[in-house]
Amino acid sequence: AAADILGVSAAHDLLGRSVPSLVQPHAIAGTTAYLRRVVESPTRPNFLHEPIALASGRHAELEIATGLLELSGRQ
Repeated sequence: AAADILGVSAAHDLLGRSVPSLVQPHAIAGTTAYLRRVVESPTRPNFLHEPIALASGRHAELEIATGLLELSGRQ
């Protein structure tokens, strides 16, 4: 599904790509700062909305939701 949404031919085209590489150039700094905050404080739910440029040349909104994942009492 992500490949279709992002406009690439196959999911393996996304492997190795960072989230900032998907956003428009003017949004890279904000996206990087958001990801840094998530790493520093993983227990707070965080949300990010950024415009991205798809491989097809179309534009879309990227929404990232992050938070702490706990499974069987482990983080």
